[in-house]
Amino acid sequence: MHIHLQLPYSNHATIRCLALFSCLLSVVSHRPSDKFPVGMPTPSRSHLFSRLDHGSSPQYCMLQYALPETLCNMAYFIDGRDCMVSEWILLIVAYVFVALRVYTRLVRLRQKLDWSDWLLLLSALDALGLIICDTLTYQMDVLDNWAPSVALSKISFASNYFYDVGMGFPKLSMLAFYWAYFRGSIGPGMRKTLYGITAFVCACYTAILWDDTFFCGRDVSVQWSQEEGACSVFYAPEPFIVNFTLNLACYLAVYAIPLILLIQGVLKASTGLAVTFTLGTLTIFTTVIRFATLKIGTGQPNLVYPLSMLEMALAIIVVALPGLKPLMRSTSSREHSVEEAQMAPEIKDAK
Repeated sequence: MHIHLQLPYSNHATIRCLALFSCLLSVVSHRPSDKFPVGMPTPSRSHLFSRLDHGSSPQYCMLQYALPETLCNMAYFIDGRDCMVSEWILLIVAYVFVALRVYTRLVRLRQKLDWSDWLLLLSALDALGLIICDTLTYQMDVLDNWAPSVALSKISFASNYFYDVGMGFPKLSMLAFYWAYFRGSIGPGMRKTLYGITAFVCACYTAILWDDTFFCGRDVSVQWSQEEGACSVFYAPEPFIVNFTLNLACYLAVYAIPLILLIQGVLKASTGLAVTFTLGTLTIFTTVIRFATLKIGTGQPNLVYPLSMLEMALAIIVVALPGLKPLMRSTSSREHSVEEAQMAPEIKDAK
């Protein structure tokens, strides 16, 4: 439902500015403004909360919010092409780290893939499923010109699983890495903590899976119904807030373990650990920004697509990094040997 606000071109500049300010507030907050003329339609709740309900062009900005062309042209609108280019680049970068992790395990260490590696591969497949959903959405041209359809609703329903539930796989991979890495080096108290956090993460993502599937009832086909007011978990705010809260809680729980072990002296500070902590913090910031983009509004409705893939890519990279330590060690050892070989003739001449 479109909102049109016609501003009279009169000398009452103050009135026009107040009306324009009211309209801008409604754009930023995605909430209906009480300053619109009587009888002017206001958006429904599903429209306000949709990831797909806006176009990205300045022309749409002028039509949707009745803003001047100069104001709409001031902002850079993220269109569907921008989303696809950024998402595929992020996926490729994440896949490079996954490939290095597998190479390190199979070639450098000559070991079989363990639970952490398999869960990492499952995370990579999940990221591929998410970007396929976004690519199909882009091919339907709804990122720039939104139009409801049964096909779009089905794609949106599937993407819920790839993001909401799929974000649990990197965390489970990290927990599996903890179990393998700290085996025998932690006390019974920390071992109980690991058991508790593992159970907590599994329970959280089981709840998310249940929420995404049955929030609208046992008949999941209502999710792609095109009837006015039909329930859709993709647009409903309640499961979105619950899923975000559980996802954030799991991040904090999983990433807190190495911090606790660092304080206890089990882990030693290193560059690799600092990089992992930094990327883990960026992952948490990304999911918070994504939440704000959808809940509060930024004027960039398509921003949520690259943010979702950025979070997924960062989560995968954070999990892959600790397993690359043997590769980094062998690389630094090889460089040190080359330096020694190059310095040997100089030392011999000096003698």
